[in-house]
Amino acid sequence: MAGSDNSNISRHDFDTEFVFGAATSAYQIEGGYKEGGKAFSIWDTFSITKPAKISDGSNGCLAIDHYNKFKEDIDLMKKLGLDAYRLSFAWTRILPGGRLSGGVNREGVKFYNDVIDYALSKGIQPYVTIFHWDIPTFLQEEYGGFASPKIVQDFAEYAEVCFFEFGDRVKHWITINESWTYTHHGYISGDFPPNHGSYSTGAESTNGAPTIEKKIHRCGSGVDQTVNSLSNPGTEPYEVAHNLILAHAAAVEVYRRDYQEAQKGIIGVTNVSKWFIPLKDTKEDKAAAARAVDFMWGWFIAPIGGSEWLFVVPKGFYELLVHTYKVYDNPLIFVTENGLDVFVSFSVGARVKGYFVWSLLDNYEWAEGYTVRFGMIYVDYGNGLTRYPKSSAIWFMNFLSRKTLLYDKRQVEEKIESVNKNPAKRPRQG
Repeated sequence: MAGSDNSNISRHDFDTEFVFGAATSAYQIEGGYKEGGKAFSIWDTFSITKPAKISDGSNGCLAIDHYNKFKEDIDLMKKLGLDAYRLSFAWTRILPGGRLSGGVNREGVKFYNDVIDYALSKGIQPYVTIFHWDIPTFLQEEYGGFASPKIVQDFAEYAEVCFFEFGDRVKHWITINESWTYTHHGYISGDFPPNHGSYSTGAESTNGAPTIEKKIHRCGSGVDQTVNSLSNPGTEPYEVAHNLILAHAAAVEVYRRDYQEAQKGIIGVTNVSKWFIPLKDTKEDKAAAARAVDFMWGWFIAPIGGSEWLFVVPKGFYELLVHTYKVYDNPLIFVTENGLDVFVSFSVGARVKGYFVWSLLDNYEWAEGYTVRFGMIYVDYGNGLTRYPKSSAIWFMNFLSRKTLLYDKRQVEEKIESVNKNPAKRPRQG
């Protein structure tokens, strides 16, 4: 049953074809923001020009330097016993001008070829996210990015370049990462770029729209919470979400029509949702909970088939998987960023085929900067970005292999304790 003790479950309890991996995204780990012909994305522009909106005032110009350390990081994946690596491509590293007419950056293509080939040489399959929130600044400024239907064609062209250049080796494609998150944080709360927000009534805009600012205060935070919105805050988030869905569909159509038969891969999308339960056992509360699930989950999945206490609720993920199994014709699912109670969901027949830990390494965590750490691998920001496995990495490696550990747990804990005694400096700013 959901919520039962799964502590004795090992990899051998899963189907032999079940995939275990770890996930990252380009802006959060790569760095190299001016290297290899890369142009600026909205996250480069936002974090550099508006440091007050990031918890520690940092940016991802260096991040954890995966651009120069990818072999070291993939070697760590191999030691952990992972089957797969979920990475994302930086749109502006492949198409610096944002669209095909601006030219393909061969240096960027070579970088991702090198990453893919090295991963495969270590027996690790690449799972590629085409868009993980780093839209080219050029397209955002030209026509408003995903607020405009023009983005659909440009995204489809970018996706096709990816299929053409890498599809002979990449067999698992994710078009877009978490459309709900991109829409909510970019266009409702406004704490992500482009920093629009329906909490305000005006705009910070390059298209001549009127501008009005409203300050939103977060308790205990020194972060600038000013949000800026286009003059149609009641409709813009819906337009953005709609265009994200259309962009996903356009990329899928290109892949299925022109590439899938020859390349024999699969393509899907990453969605995210909480599970909502009624406050009371009333008709109205049940309807409200169902509506909330539909708004966060169904909105994006239907077209294709917080409290401090118990902040993570295992049963919620189980219920969401069961709901998806029952309502959306049991689609093929890969859990691309964590998720508890995955194993027990098999009992109802949910087609969960893979699980990716978020994240492989500590990294630049968007508006939180370097202030939080979600990685299995500890990155010492004050000492050359040296990598150390955490206890979670050791546990996961043991779970996957049941072999002699490659790292001594006590030595690792002592090393991390020593590192933590000296406050880590954040990576140098670009």
